[in-house]
Amino acid sequence: MEKIKLIKARKHHLRILWKWRNNPLIRKGCLNPEFVSLKNHKLWFFQKIKDPNIKIFIAKWKKNKIGVIRFEIKNKRVTASINLNPMFTGRHLGYSIIKAGTQKFLRATKNKKSVSAIIKKSNIASIKAFIKAGYVFKKVDNENLIYQYQNTLN
Repeated sequence: MEKIKLIKARKHHLRILWKWRNNPLIRKGCLNPEFVSLKNHKLWFFQKIKDPNIKIFIAKWKKNKIGVIRFEIKNKRVTASINLNPMFTGRHLGYSIIKAGTQKFLRATKNKKSVSAIIKKSNIASIKAFIKAGYVFKKVDNENLIYQYQNTLN
């Protein structure tokens, strides 16, 4: 399999990420499944890409943009979230994005020991992808599951 390449999200990625996020198939797996207006997405996106505690990477495979992975540091905790390009769901690429993204993030931030993911109980594809990428189950939190990746790169 051709290697996943990760590039830093830039302003020009705004619309493609908004389209992916609002795809009905993708929204089913989101913690917040509501449609997001372009206006609200712009506010959110520009805030996130300017924040030094947030890293957003676009995943590319065979010259295609196949997904996005975001790492957010808040109160000394790191949370990862992923969103696939709807055209690439069902191809078992999610775990490759998660694994490559997590390793890239942890190498760039050597002081971080672990990364967590909050996943809807009903999002079986994401659960499988995070497990395959090396995350392990930690606990149940309301309607969500928490998985964690322990940094072994230190």
